[in-house]
Amino acid sequence: MFSNDRIKLQNMFFSCFIIILYFFVESIHTVVHHNPHTVPCAMLVVFGDGLSDDGAEVSIHESHGFLRNSNGPIWPEYLNRMLACDKYQNYAYSGARSGLSNFYFENWSGVQWQIEQYTGRRPLRADKDSIVILQTGGLIDLFSGETNATSIINNLKKSLEILSENINRGILILMNLPDLSSAPGLKFAEDGPVIRDNFAVSIAQINTQIRSLVLEFSRINPREKVDIRHFDLNSAMFRAISPLNSTEPFSYQKPETRFDF
Repeated sequence: MFSNDRIKLQNMFFSCFIIILYFFVESIHTVVHHNPHTVPCAMLVVFGDGLSDDGAEVSIHESHGFLRNSNGPIWPEYLNRMLACDKYQNYAYSGARSGLSNFYFENWSGVQWQIEQYTGRRPLRADKDSIVILQTGGLIDLFSGETNATSIINNLKKSLEILSENINRGILILMNLPDLSSAPGLKFAEDGPVIRDNFAVSIAQINTQIRSLVLEFSRINPREKVDIRHFDLNSAMFRAISPLNSTEPFSYQKPETRFDF
């Protein structure tokens, strides 16, 4: 039964990813009913934290990241496959904070650090069919006890400035933060109740300012240079997982756990 339940759980998360990616592709393409492969993608570049880290695989390309927090593909890999991108580069590191630092390291592998490393090595000479995704850091900051949403927004603004100055053409997509204040695992985390009290309020404040940032940068940067867009990851994740009938952690061990659409 345990094996069957684990397979069911894997199918649940796969379904969630597909739903989220569908919403994401819709945010790139303006046509309501379309094949994802009709969205041109010369290159897909991703920056982020553990949600986007595809592991430090050794390959002929540059290797970034620490580990894959999944027993299967993660969303950038699904998206790369769906869009059939010509090139794929993932700079995300698990534990990345919104600035230069990581949960485990100072001044290394944070989201802003990832962007500075990439643009410092080679300014983004992306063509019009390139897609650059900034999965906003900030969750690790909040988990670490950060209570000042302003510092996270300032880091994000700096990251946007660096990207917008170095991208010649293409689409820059900024994801907001998912609200994990009701996540079952947070109840059992160290200082979980204290963190949870600040979590929902901070994320709401940050997400509101993220939308304003996108509008501000869209006015400053001409659309023919870089097309800056906002993807509401928080709403997409909520819609994808809302049918789950359990709020308890490790519920994959229970046969009554189901995922209905």
